[in-house]
Amino acid sequence: MFATQVLRAGLEDVLHLLEDLAAGARRVAAEAADSADDWEAFRTVFTQGCALDEAELRLFDALCKTSARAGEQGRLITISLITPVTDRAKSSGLLRQDVTTEDVAAFMRMADSTSDARQRQITQQVLLTGLRTQRP
Repeated sequence: MFATQVLRAGLEDVLHLLEDLAAGARRVAAEAADSADDWEAFRTVFTQGCALDEAELRLFDALCKTSARAGEQGRLITISLITPVTDRAKSSGLLRQDVTTEDVAAFMRMADSTSDARQRQITQQVLLTGLRTQRP
């Protein structure tokens, strides 16, 4: 029934739902912004930034596919949450310079697509190890 309501929703309703779904990620990003440690801020967003459960994540993805504008809104939400910590970590020399915010978003999605919490944690650890540089 909920899926039918979503399909009937207008574009403004879809955009509003996307914003509502992003509320948890915004709280995580705000927490990360308060961290004095640049890598810890990045790690927090990387590991906790997708504050959605599996069903909500599928809904977010489905909503983004309803129109070009909704897709762009979803992309902007994601980028706005990841860019500050990515820029901080790069500026401090802790994050590889060749990695973009879009790359980080893709890696986060990759980890979030694993089948269980243990696998997700291992995937995040491996990805974070590969993304981190040694401070010059």
